[in-house]
Amino acid sequence: MIPQELQKNPPRDIQYTDELFSKNRKKSKSIMLGSPLLIPIVGILFWLKFDDLIAGLIWGAGITLLGVLIGFALMMNAKKAVNLCQNGLVTIGTVQKSMIAGNTGKYTTADSAGYIFIHVIYKENLGRELKGQVTFIGAKKEIDLKEGDQVPVLFLNEKPETFILYSETLGISTIGKAKYI
Repeated sequence: MIPQELQKNPPRDIQYTDELFSKNRKKSKSIMLGSPLLIPIVGILFWLKFDDLIAGLIWGAGITLLGVLIGFALMMNAKKAVNLCQNGLVTIGTVQKSMIAGNTGKYTTADSAGYIFIHVIYKENLGRELKGQVTFIGAKKEIDLKEGDQVPVLFLNEKPETFILYSETLGISTIGKAKYI
C-alpha cells in the first residue's frame, strides 16, 4: 500500500525527478506547453466570429499566460511536496469523500476533467485525529480513491496540519491543510 520509496525512514533521498512525481511533472509540463496553442485557436475563433484577429490573438495570449501561471504554480507546489516526501512521517489515512468539480454537466464522461477533491482523516504521532482536503487537477477516470479507502499520508512531525497523500493513479497530491477534530 505504501510505495517502497516512502517506506524508508526520513530523511529520504527523494527528488522532484523521482518516479513518485512523474504524474505531477507531466501535468504541469503539459499545461505549460499546451497553453500557447490557445493563441492561434482563440485568434481564429475571434476572426471567424467577430472579424477581429488582433483582439483574438490578444485574448489568446492572456489565456495562455494564465495557463502558464497555473502550470508553474502546480510545479512549485509539487516541489514543496518533495520536502514532505523527504522528511515527512508516513501514516495511513482513510478517505472520507472524493469528488470532481468542473465539467459536471448532464453528459459527463470518464474523460471529464476538473478539480478533484479528496477528503481524508489521519492520525498524527500523538494519536490525535486530523481531517483535511487535498486538490488535484485531473480526469474523472483518474479518481481511484473512494469513501473508506486507505491511503498513505505524509506530514511533518512539527506541523502535522500540512500533509500530502499518495494515490496510484493521481501520484503525489498537492499540499493539503488539515484541522484537528
